[in-house]
Amino acid sequence: MDKEKPQVIKFTHATADHKYVVGATLEPDQGITHEVFAEKSVPEAEPVDEDGEEVEKPEVDILQEFKHVYVKEVVREPKMHYQKVPRLGSYMAVPLVYNNCLSEKALDAAVDDYSDVMRRRDEIAKEKAIYDEETAAAKESKLAAGEPWEEEERTWPEIEC
Repeated sequence: MDKEKPQVIKFTHATADHKYVVGATLEPDQGITHEVFAEKSVPEAEPVDEDGEEVEKPEVDILQEFKHVYVKEVVREPKMHYQKVPRLGSYMAVPLVYNNCLSEKALDAAVDDYSDVMRRRDEIAKEKAIYDEETAAAKESKLAAGEPWEEEERTWPEIEC
């Protein structure tokens, strides 16, 4: 996940009993699911004895070895977020991070979207630069003529990816 900007989780699929979550989003401050994407701690060094020889590593429970979020009883976890009425049960989240797209069509759409966003950002940056130059020239001419200057407040749209 991007470290500069918190990400939301958007639900795109669900079982038949949970179709109501499709399209819902989960903000970073809602629930505990986002904890699964937190930086993993650095693994401990191999244990060695006083002579510097490796000591047999004790068996590790699978729940301790793999990155996940597990809640044994959800109704007892105060940080749980519910889309509807809470129900009894357990909860487990595992990170599934893909470094590629599922299809060429999806990749093409992502690239096209990125190109469009960058083009629109460039257009706004050019408009802003022209506006700043014109405003500076107008301000300078008014002040030189001894007329009062009031700066016009203008907002620029923010284009997000």
